[in-house]
Amino acid sequence: MPDQFEVKKACGPISESEFYRFIGAYYLHQDTLSWSRTQNLFAVEAGVLVAAFTRHGWLALLALLLGSGLVFLIWRLIQRDWQIRDQYNPYFDEFHKAWGVTLGVPPKNRWYRGHHIVKIIYCSMIALNLCFAFCFALELAGCFKFGLN
Repeated sequence: MPDQFEVKKACGPISESEFYRFIGAYYLHQDTLSWSRTQNLFAVEAGVLVAAFTRHGWLALLALLLGSGLVFLIWRLIQRDWQIRDQYNPYFDEFHKAWGVTLGVPPKNRWYRGHHIVKIIYCSMIALNLCFAFCFALELAGCFKFGLN
């Protein structure tokens, strides 16, 4: 953590308020980026499910498997955005502690935190895709009939 929030740059020290504005803008940028990726993730998931249920057979199986992989990769990008975003939380805490400001109420337990709930949703989507892929694979093998045709 910088000493007294004076970060040395080529142009000299930065004031506390300028540093706060920078990390605030950076935090908002990373947060917006993660929510944009979240919207993309849900669009991909919708496309995967539509592709799977309008085309049965190998195409449905392929759409579900590749789509699950793509959803997982987007999820990892979102987690990385959150990691980058949250790196400045200690600075925010120090600034706010000096002013006696609390920005959020601590959750009762860790499961009430938004990123845990979102992780459960994402993992459930991938698990559902894989379950559908398994059902389509059984249908291709002749062991199971989905009954949607």
